[in-house]
Amino acid sequence: MNGDIDTNGLFKLVNLKHLNLAYNLVSGGLPAGSGWANFEFLESIELQNNRLAGNIPIEMSQLKSLRYIYMQNNYLTGLIPIFTGA
Repeated sequence: MNGDIDTNGLFKLVNLKHLNLAYNLVSGGLPAGSGWANFEFLESIELQNNRLAGNIPIEMSQLKSLRYIYMQNNYLTGLIPIFTGA
């Protein structure tokens, strides 16, 4: 997989528990906005070793079921939000 994250499809996966796009050529920024609130059951996000750039959206930090997040080896900048999670 390569290119930007398709938010139209991604945010429709409301029962998603594990998002793993690691070790691909995913590029662009992480989508911001209220779509992250759809992931009521999301426990882990693996986005490491891609080409993601920009900030980590603060909306990601409000995922209540999130236990693990891996984002190393990208081109992310800015402050890391405080993740409250489970």
